[in-house]
Amino acid sequence: MSVQWLASLDAGLPEARAVFVLDVPIPKSFSRKTRRRDVNERDRAFLEKVRRNYRSLAHRFGWHLVDGTRPTGEVHERILLGLRSAFL
Repeated sequence: MSVQWLASLDAGLPEARAVFVLDVPIPKSFSRKTRRRDVNERDRAFLEKVRRNYRSLAHRFGWHLVDGTRPTGEVHERILLGLRSAFL
């Protein structure tokens, strides 16, 4: 999928003021969800490519890249900080 195609999905919508990518390494995601994965969720090579692409897009567009392996409270705080900076 091209970035242009993905961007076209948002055509006509208000521009996002904050975008967050919760980044979790593939092995960690498999330890968190061990059952009932669909065909794409079982394909580790595909998931690595998706993760790499989202990380690249986050850097390219200035999205917030949040380490999803951190404790829940830290992830929550990171998102709140990003929202405050975007809306206050």
